[in-house]
Amino acid sequence: MKNKHWIIISIVIISGYSLYSNLSEDKKKKNWKRGDFKVLVQKCLKNAGKMTEDYPDLTKEYCECSIKEVQKKLTRKEYFKASSKNIERQIQILYPIFEDCLEAYKANIKQKKDEPI
Repeated sequence: MKNKHWIIISIVIISGYSLYSNLSEDKKKKNWKRGDFKVLVQKCLKNAGKMTEDYPDLTKEYCECSIKEVQKKLTRKEYFKASSKNIERQIQILYPIFEDCLEAYKANIKQKKDEPI
């Protein structure tokens, strides 16, 4: 299960890098664009792979929560800058921003697993 936590953390980071790569021409602008949230959430869901299949609603909720927190706390420019760094540095910068979302996600998954069938 511990390895899954790193996979979950990587989802948002990889999603950010994908957005950075796909929208690099816009990286100098400070304001988030209208479609950024949707693109990031979709990439997050895609990168979550099996977690999205196993827990679609919970994973969507996690992705939306994480992206909302990132967008509240960082400008678009700051996010792209963080996303261009190596993975260790990205974790240092971004993990504290969406940590509460991740903890809620893990708790919700545990609760779901513990529910009787």
